[in-house]
Amino acid sequence: MARPTRITLKSGAFHEAGHAVIARVMGLTCGAAAIIPDIGNNVGDYAMIDDPVTVTGHWYERGRYRKGRTAYRGRILANMAGAETEKELLGWHPGGDDDDRRRILLVLEAAELDEKWDRCEPRMRALTRQLVRRHRAKIERVARALLKRRMLQGDEIDALLTE
Repeated sequence: MARPTRITLKSGAFHEAGHAVIARVMGLTCGAAAIIPDIGNNVGDYAMIDDPVTVTGHWYERGRYRKGRTAYRGRILANMAGAETEKELLGWHPGGDDDDRRRILLVLEAAELDEKWDRCEPRMRALTRQLVRRHRAKIERVARALLKRRMLQGDEIDALLTE
């Protein structure tokens, strides 16, 4: 595998930071994030976000009562956040977001929200871009840390968001 360029590392860091920050902003429970340029060993960039069913369980335990679809919509916005962060904050999106799109389709199917997706997607992407702009400083902070360390545990990301 070719050595990653500064551009691909920066894109990956911002992409994963976007997922990690927007998921937390949406109240989803999350774990680690990483940019690991070693695809040959089935390892790659990622941001861990709990599935909507687990999230609603955590919300219930903490006394946060939300409709079940709220977690599904939050997960969709978090999945969109990677590509939208790259476009909004870097001005380009060289990588693909095919995996994120597949995950969005799975969430839509699970939540039975796919009927009006063609009309709904542009609005949700616009909302995601708005969230990215609003939380730009946090995303940049997490991206810089990812570029420096390549992997951050969930509690380290949480600490960066409270600075």
